[in-house]
Amino acid sequence: MQAPIVYDVGMSQGEDSSYYLAKGCRVIAIDANKDACRYCTRLFDTHIKSGQMTIINAGVSDEVGEFDFFVNLRKERISTFAPEMFSGKSWAPALWRADKVKTFRLPDLVLEYGSPDFIKIDVEYYDARVLLDLCQSGIRPRYISAECHDMACFETLVKMGYKRFRLVYGKTVAEAFGRRTVRCIDGSTIDYEFGYESSGPYGDDLPGPWLTEHEAFNGLASSGLDWVDVHARF
Repeated sequence: MQAPIVYDVGMSQGEDSSYYLAKGCRVIAIDANKDACRYCTRLFDTHIKSGQMTIINAGVSDEVGEFDFFVNLRKERISTFAPEMFSGKSWAPALWRADKVKTFRLPDLVLEYGSPDFIKIDVEYYDARVLLDLCQSGIRPRYISAECHDMACFETLVKMGYKRFRLVYGKTVAEAFGRRTVRCIDGSTIDYEFGYESSGPYGDDLPGPWLTEHEAFNGLASSGLDWVDVHARF
């Protein structure tokens, strides 16, 4: 049985990739931050050598090119192509380093590396652009999630045909999921601990009921769109 492919778009320090690998997935991890890629290359050395993981140091956008990627010198996790979106936020230090980074379209990477079972998108205010590009390219994985800074992400997921949704609040991931039993690809189960910086489980590992479009819209609208991921399935 061929392992399902997961795209970790916005790998950061590898918290989510670690979970996908533990499940037995084949992981394509992408991040524009060269420091994060160096760190994760060391961290996941064994998985990379076995072929279970591929790390791509590049940005993901709706266009191919080379652009300034801004690394936050105090909070690397909010590094972004759109630093202006963090202006005025008291928790976001205005200390940035600009690196020239190549960008690729996610549909092109999917064509190169294989069709996904799940795509996680967390690219700091570029999520809607990446989702719309997937939509227009006709790529619709069985499961998908994106960090929603506005309703555009949710509207695109609905346009893509997704019918059921879950809202995962970043601030409460460790509390909401903690140490959980998750099912591996081979049918076995493991106990896995989801930490504060993790995006949490995906797919059938998510506990509780899936929401209708109406329920998810209302929940998202009342959330304040503050560090919330929307998971979707058909």
